[in-house]
Amino acid sequence: MFLTRLISGFGDLLQLFFPSYCIHCSDISGAGQSLCSGCRVKLIGLDELEGMDHYLKGLFDGRLPLERACALYAFKERSPIQSLLHGLKYKDRKDIGREFGRLMGEDLKEWKVKPDFIVPVPIHPKKRRKRGYNQAEVIAEAISENSGIAVRDIFERVEHSGSNTKLSRWERWENVGESFSCRSIDESAYYLLIDDVLTTGATIEACIGKALQNAPGSRWGVYTAAVVWRD
Repeated sequence: MFLTRLISGFGDLLQLFFPSYCIHCSDISGAGQSLCSGCRVKLIGLDELEGMDHYLKGLFDGRLPLERACALYAFKERSPIQSLLHGLKYKDRKDIGREFGRLMGEDLKEWKVKPDFIVPVPIHPKKRRKRGYNQAEVIAEAISENSGIAVRDIFERVEHSGSNTKLSRWERWENVGESFSCRSIDESAYYLLIDDVLTTGATIEACIGKALQNAPGSRWGVYTAAVVWRD
């Protein structure tokens, strides 16, 4: 009991002298919190948006036979979720990815039909060397820790397609192209592909399309931390 109080008190002291700041508005946030309370309430969960389930499924209709397509939050420009994703991807804030993964892992525990494996979307080795990590792997590993479902690296990025951030939807599709190779996979397994954000679905389709060429009987789902939502 004394040790617990001591640790708690030490944490309070650290927060007093070395406070945490909100990654979005730079206001003081709680200890270990990436967002302040004001910005946290601005996060838009998908259950708050009418038609989101139909929208997610519709992105892949006629292109991929998905078991499920899910995301935690709706992505909008200049919003707290954009700041979180930017921090994860470009500012070494792996803690943000681990929190995304924790929430996704807790959600997976409630699924009636669970995937056999968690599969992160890969990034090119040049990007990995520059960044030091793959943000999708950070999320996937945290999902695995919280759900007990194993991570399996199936895909490899074989071309450096550059950043897609400022490209149009059509340009994104062209840019991804034949960017991925796929290792041998189990025809009977259910795989859940993990990424940080879903925009046009070009990367998702390139990965899963390649896997289905190699193993047509495999089943696939998609889970991302955010999905771009256009009103």
